[in-house]
Amino acid sequence: MASHFGNTFSLIDNFRLENLSRDTPIFGRAIELSKGFASVFTPDDYLQNFISGILSPILLLSLFALFIWAGYRIIQKYQRAENLEMLQGQQLLLFKTKQLGITQYQYKILKGITDILHLEKPAEILRDPLLFERSIIRFLAFATKMGENKESFESICKDLIITYEKIYHFVDIRKPLSELRELEVNTLIAIETNEGNFFICKIRSQTREGFAIRVFSMAKDLERLTPGTDLRVFFWRSGDAEYEFRSIVIDNDNGDTIIQIPNDFTRGHSVPHPLVDIMLPCTVSNPPVPGTVEGTPESFPADIFKLNEYEAIIRCSSKLDHAHHYIIDFTVNDFAIRTDMQILRERFIADRKIYYFNVKFTDLSEAGKTVIGNYIINHLFT
Repeated sequence: MASHFGNTFSLIDNFRLENLSRDTPIFGRAIELSKGFASVFTPDDYLQNFISGILSPILLLSLFALFIWAGYRIIQKYQRAENLEMLQGQQLLLFKTKQLGITQYQYKILKGITDILHLEKPAEILRDPLLFERSIIRFLAFATKMGENKESFESICKDLIITYEKIYHFVDIRKPLSELRELEVNTLIAIETNEGNFFICKIRSQTREGFAIRVFSMAKDLERLTPGTDLRVFFWRSGDAEYEFRSIVIDNDNGDTIIQIPNDFTRGHSVPHPLVDIMLPCTVSNPPVPGTVEGTPESFPADIFKLNEYEAIIRCSSKLDHAHHYIIDFTVNDFAIRTDMQILRERFIADRKIYYFNVKFTDLSEAGKTVIGNYIINHLFT
C-alpha cells in the first residue's frame, strides 16, 4: 500500500514540473538556488580554502619550529666537524712535538700559544717562527697577571726558549761556544734586570759594541732598559747546553736594544748527545757478590759500537742476562772509566752469532760524563 501511494505522488510531482512554465517565478527561483549551491564547489574556492589553511597561525608556528630545529641540527653538525678537526689538529701537534723531544710541560705552553693565536690548525706554528714570536708578549703578560714568582717566571722563560729552539733550530749535536760572538743570529735569549723584571729577546744582529736585540715587550716596559742597566742573560742552544753571562744595556733606540758582549760566560748543563757511531774495546764483568771473598770476577771482551754520556750499544759473542747487573770498563782519551750498567734491550744476529746490547750507565761520574762528551764533540767536529 505504501509503495503504491509513493509511486502515485512521484508521478503527480513529475507532471507538475513538466507543466510549469520557464517564465514562472517558481522556476526562476529554483535555477538561482541551483547556481548558488554549485558555486560552493568551484576551483577558486578550493584554492582560497587551501591558502587560508597554510597561512593559519598553527601551521606557521609549526613551520617556524621546523626551521629552528633544522638550523640547530645544521649548527650542531658544523660544531661537531669543527671540534673533530681541532682535536685532530691538537693530536698532530702533540705527535710532532714528541718527535722533537718537547716535554709535556713545554707542550702545554705551546698549546697555550696556539690558543692565544686562535689557530684553526695548531701544527701551523711548527712552520712559522713569527707566529710563536708574536704570542710571546701576550703569554708573558698573562703569566705576570697570574702573579707568578721569580723562580716560576724564570722557568717559563727557559721553557719558551727551549721549545723555540727545539722547533726551529733543532740539531742533534752542536759544537760548544768558544766565545759569545759565535752565537747565531735569530737565537732567543732571556734577560733579567736587578729589579727582577724578565724579558725574552731575539738577537737580530751583531755590532762592534754588542748584540742588537729585539725585546718582546710593551713599549712602556722598554723604559726599564735604559742605558747602563745591569742584566743577567741566559739562553739554551739545541744540541749543546745552557749558557749564562752578565751584560749591560748600551743603547735603546730605534726599536733595537744594544747589549754588551762580554768575554766571560758560563756553560751550564749540557744537552745529552745522541748515540754516535764509535768503536772502543771494553770489558764486561760480573760484580763481586757481597759477603764472599773477592776473587777475579768472570769477565769477557766486547766492543762499544755506539756511545753517549748515558748509554751505549755494546757488541759481544756472550749472552747477557737482563736480570743481572754488570760492570763495564773502557778508556776514553787515556781516562779510565768504570761503571755499573743495566741492560735495556738486545738483538741477536743468528748467522754471525753476535749479540747487540743497549745498556744504560747507572753510576757514571760527572768527570766520566764530561770526558765522554768532549770525546764525542772532538770525534764529530775535527
